[in-house]
Amino acid sequence: MVLALLTTSLVSMVCFIVTVVMGFMMVGRTGLGQHFLFGFFTTFLVTLAQSMTMFYFIGTGRQVKDLASNHPAGSDFIQRTKRFKAVVFPPAMWAILFTMATMILGAGVDTHVIPPFVHTVLAAASLYFILIAFWKEAKYMIEHNKLMLELDCLLKATPSSSVGPTGGRPPAGPPTPSSSVGPTGRPTGGTPASPASLIGPSAGPPTQDA
Repeated sequence: MVLALLTTSLVSMVCFIVTVVMGFMMVGRTGLGQHFLFGFFTTFLVTLAQSMTMFYFIGTGRQVKDLASNHPAGSDFIQRTKRFKAVVFPPAMWAILFTMATMILGAGVDTHVIPPFVHTVLAAASLYFILIAFWKEAKYMIEHNKLMLELDCLLKATPSSSVGPTGGRPPAGPPTPSSSVGPTGRPTGGTPASPASLIGPSAGPPTQDA
């Protein structure tokens, strides 16, 4: 994604330079049609590249916010993404506006309503902001990749869950094995057994029959 955006920005910058050279090389109205068509394509490419880059920083900033919002050190990462947008957005926006103004007012130069130097000044301002935007976009895209690596290491180093199960403390010692202690000494219903029957037969001499 980063490589595609930077490539598009670079191609749009090259196309803008070619369009400017074509404008200076025109003699009368010769080559006017090619200059207009190439300028139209360049304006579309510059607008696409800069707007998609702005959406990239918006989306990645949202991603960092979702990942780091619950972390104690997450506010620092979120502030860094905000700083990236604050630095990249102004030149990108000015590049779009000046490029569109250069193309629109170019028609006024062709009809002799607007002096040619106005068109030239707008083209120079557009190229300046395109160069500045490309430099800052490349720099802070690299910074954002470093930020994502730092955030990934931080999240991996932080345990995702607390130690021990939720809802109570685990027992301090090993579990006590359960054992059966035998049946209950008192039967259900009826008369309880006499002590003699529990002790066994009498220890005295046997009784003789008469």
